Amino acid sequence: MFLQILFFTLSYALLKEKITPYEVTLPVNLLGGEYTFRIYTQVTFSVRLYPSSDAKNNYYIGYTDTNGLGTVIKVKAKTNTIMRTDTFTGYSVRGLTVKDDGSYGVFLWDTKTSLIYFRKIDAAGKEVYTKNLDLRTQTYPSSIVAGSDKGFGVGDSRLNYGNGTFHLYTHIHSDNGHEGDALFTIKDDGTVTKIWGWGCSHMLSGLQG
Repeated sequence: MFLQILFFTLSYALLKEKITPYEVTLPVNLLGGEYTFRIYTQVTFSVRLYPSSDAKNNYYIGYTDTNGLGTVIKVKAKTNTIMRTDTFTGYSVRGLTVKDDGSYGVFLWDTKTSLIYFRKIDAAGKEVYTKNLDLRTQTYPSSIVAGSDKGFGVGDSRLNYGNGTFHLYTHIHSDNGHEGDALFTIKDDGTVTKIWGWGCSHMLSGLQG
C-alpha cells in the first residue's frame, strides 16, 4: 500500500509539472447543466464540452451556447487564442473529433425535430458535406427527444475517427417508448453505413464525462 501511495504521489507531481492551464473566454456563455439518466442512477452535468486536437496540437472544443447555437472553436496550441469560431445554426453539438490535418467531424442534433446529422468540416472551416443519420425508416422508428434542459435526458453519445472512418454511437428513443442505441459509420468520402439502427438500451449506461 505504501509503495502504491508513493508511486501515485510521484506520478501526480511529475504530471503537474507538465500541465500548463490556459483560460479561454468563449464568445457566448455555455448552455446550462444537463440531467441524464442511466442504469440504476442519474447525474447532472454542469456543461457539455467535446474536446479534440489536430497534429499541430491546436485544440478544438465543441459545445452549445446559451442561445442553443452549436459551436466549435479552434484554440492555438499552447495559448488561449481563439483562431476560429465555427457555428451551426439550428443545431446542438453532441460530438466532435478532429483529424490530424485540422478537418473534423461533428455530430449535430436538431432539438426541435429530434433528428440527428453528421457534418464534415475541412481544415479551413468550410462544410464538406452534411449527412442525415436516418432513424425513421427502420423497424423501430426512433429519434432523440430533447429534455426541458435541451439535453438527452437518457444516455449520451460518442464520435471518433480511425482508418478513414468516423464512428458515431448514440442513445435513441423509439416511437413505441423504448430506450436504445444506434451506431453509424461515415467514410471520408461521405458514405454512410448504419451498423444498427436500434439496439436494446446499451446506451443507458454509456456516459461521457
